[in-house]
Amino acid sequence: MKLRHWGLEDLVNALEDQRDLRARLRSLHHAVRNFARFRVAKDEKVFKITDEELLDCLDEALSAKYREFLNKLASDGSRWEELLADAISIIEQLHGGPLPQLDEVLSKLSKTS
Repeated sequence: MKLRHWGLEDLVNALEDQRDLRARLRSLHHAVRNFARFRVAKDEKVFKITDEELLDCLDEALSAKYREFLNKLASDGSRWEELLADAISIIEQLHGGPLPQLDEVLSKLSKTS
């Protein structure tokens, strides 16, 4: 499904763009949202776009974690590492387990750095 692909692509963009914090935060948000959209489309067979629509469709625990992530994201973004760790944790929960592609993505990023 394209949503999972887009989510990984957004995660890579968040990790690659070291200059612009706002762009990194936006990409991180898009990554989590695309995985939430993937989960809702898979489970509920509906396509949702906004964060609020997604929060209403996720189970209570995931919805709470997603909302907490959005609140942290709305802050100044000074805790980048914490936001990234939260995003990856939420993405893996939305995906239903570890992302095998994530190791590959991180490996490619470390080679280009």
